[in-house]
Amino acid sequence: MFDSRTLPHFLREAPFPVQVTAIVLCFLLCGLIVTFGIHQYHYGSFAALFALPIILASWFFKWRGTLIGVAAILLMLALANTWESGSFFWPYPTLFGFLFGGGIFIAEGLGVSFFKHIWELAQQAQAKAVQAEKHLLQLDKLKTQFLVNVSHELRTPLTQLQGYLELLSEHHDQLDAAARTHFLRSAMQGCQELQRLVETVLEAAHSTTGVKAAEGRLLVVRDVFQDVLARFEPRLRDAYLIHVSCPEELTVWADRNYIRQVLSNLLSNAFKFAPKQSEVIISATPCAYEAEADSGMVRLCVKDAGPGIPLAEAALLFEPFVRLSRDLSGNIPGTGLGLYICRQLVEAMGGRIWVESTGIAVQGSNFCFTLPLRSSSHVTVIN
Repeated sequence: MFDSRTLPHFLREAPFPVQVTAIVLCFLLCGLIVTFGIHQYHYGSFAALFALPIILASWFFKWRGTLIGVAAILLMLALANTWESGSFFWPYPTLFGFLFGGGIFIAEGLGVSFFKHIWELAQQAQAKAVQAEKHLLQLDKLKTQFLVNVSHELRTPLTQLQGYLELLSEHHDQLDAAARTHFLRSAMQGCQELQRLVETVLEAAHSTTGVKAAEGRLLVVRDVFQDVLARFEPRLRDAYLIHVSCPEELTVWADRNYIRQVLSNLLSNAFKFAPKQSEVIISATPCAYEAEADSGMVRLCVKDAGPGIPLAEAALLFEPFVRLSRDLSGNIPGTGLGLYICRQLVEAMGGRIWVESTGIAVQGSNFCFTLPLRSSSHVTVIN
């Protein structure tokens, strides 16, 4: 049964050899008919059949096809007319018909070429419209998911803050100094968590309009590691087996605040996903070999023993508002902005960031990023 979509598909998607074969066969068939008609019946109107290969050639190859097709047809007609008249000097009607027909063929081919060009523009516009619609739907989905994530994230510290303040307000006189201190400290922790969430959202908003220039300076990597670790609560640090692997005098050229923020985010994720009393390894090694793509850089990594990253989702982790499918249905908090901000900051310092993971739970994940060994002109600003 004939499918009405077959011919349009052929006209759009036929490969180059098929297109050329179709044009040549049509040209030869029409040439035989026209030559036979002129010779047998002396009837030049058979030449109008050449409109078919002209249409095909012009459709497939536009104006190039028109020029080549018209040239080939006029050559064949010239040979046929010369053979028929027995001389290179044709009668006036034959010459007039030859020139007039050639003009008609050129006009026909250019018209088809122009229509094909307009048709292609319309197809491209339609494809862009479909792509834009998909992009808008994806953005709307991400926005909705972001609002859900942020609402969920804000609820926990707000509940904590409100609960402890209500206890202090209602039972202040009944609480001893130690209890009041504990409640106030817990309320402060809720405030700090709220501040962290607000800062994350603001940083994400700023990163979409441009990260400010990195204030690079020479930093000792081990000192940066110790500084970042000291900012975490002792109870959290003691819950994991933290190992630091870094040469004593290894330095990087980086922005102090940016590198702190990146490392803090990666460590927070490791503490969030890795089981208690598991290893968290923080390392830094120079990429000293000329064969390496990151030669002249330092590779800094945070490796955990968490659930790992599914291979299919690893490439999306550093995009805004993206969270793993398993985390959306679980109780793991997050806004989907932390790693996106890390990528912006690392790129602003002239490096790159990625994740290494097999997706196997016991093997965890290894988040790595590179920074220059020293001041370099390739440090960029993301605009």
